[in-house]
Amino acid sequence: MIFIINGNVSYNEQTGVLHNVSDPDNSIPLLKPTGRLLSLFVRNNNILITREQLLNDVWEDYGLKASNNNLNNYISGLRKSLAQLGEEELLITYPRQGFKFLAKSIHCNEIVSSSENSNDIGKFDGRHLQREKKRSVLIRGGPWQILALCIITCLALLSFGLFYKSHAQISITNLGSYQKCKIYSIKNGKITSQEMESMIQHAHYNCNVDANIYYYSNMEDKNLNTNAPLLTYCPLDKLKPCENTYITRK
Repeated sequence: MIFIINGNVSYNEQTGVLHNVSDPDNSIPLLKPTGRLLSLFVRNNNILITREQLLNDVWEDYGLKASNNNLNNYISGLRKSLAQLGEEELLITYPRQGFKFLAKSIHCNEIVSSSENSNDIGKFDGRHLQREKKRSVLIRGGPWQILALCIITCLALLSFGLFYKSHAQISITNLGSYQKCKIYSIKNGKITSQEMESMIQHAHYNCNVDANIYYYSNMEDKNLNTNAPLLTYCPLDKLKPCENTYITRK
């Protein structure tokens, strides 16, 4: 099964490889536990998956030792891989509960034999399936309709490529460190060291232990129905989940 996430990232479940749709040469192979995590998330989009379920389905069911430390590390790795392909805001951590995958759209593409119906390829909500049916009717209609379809397809691909060329260049910037915390900025969010230190203290993060902190300059806070800076704190050597803290502007 191949999953297309937000029209931007392609995940081949069989090979365990992520691709950038607009740049197929930009690919990232995933470790097997990371691939199993992503498979669970794309099949349960917008659903909170508990830590216990992830540990059971990704490690214990395969005869592997499961630990929260392993889960934290692989979740962190999956976040980085998705961010490198332009999708840095998909995984949300619910402290002491689990994780939720928040993709705006997910298409699945199952490779079938030529004798099977092409309508096996479809979006989860069925709309893509309807588009495939319309496309098959056009193809049966005649050469002029096929030509029109080709022109429309080329224009759509051109628009898609231009959009992602200008919008999909996402980077992770190392902002330095605070005590034992390494700090990274997503989307090159600009912030001074004094502002970052103030945010860390405000969030009461423990930087006396090794940890990574990810800074998002503008994220949607659904509880307050507004956008605000977000810090994600992920301890490395503690059996603790990542924590999210929205920084309210005064």
